[in-house]
Amino acid sequence: MERYDALLEANTAGTLDDAGRDGLRELRLKADRLMFEKAYAALLLKWRGQHVPSLADLEATA
Repeated sequence: MERYDALLEANTAGTLDDAGRDGLRELRLKADRLMFEKAYAALLLKWRGQHVPSLADLEATA
């Protein structure tokens, strides 16, 4: 996460080189894929009749 934040900050400042842009793109794609996989897993659980807690439920138990 620290690397992503540093790359994002450098990109905003306009000081990111090509390798940094590639790294930022790669991290963004990995994050997008992880979110997709989590959403798909929740969808499968719900489809199979399992209880999938809402964000409000999760925040209430934290």
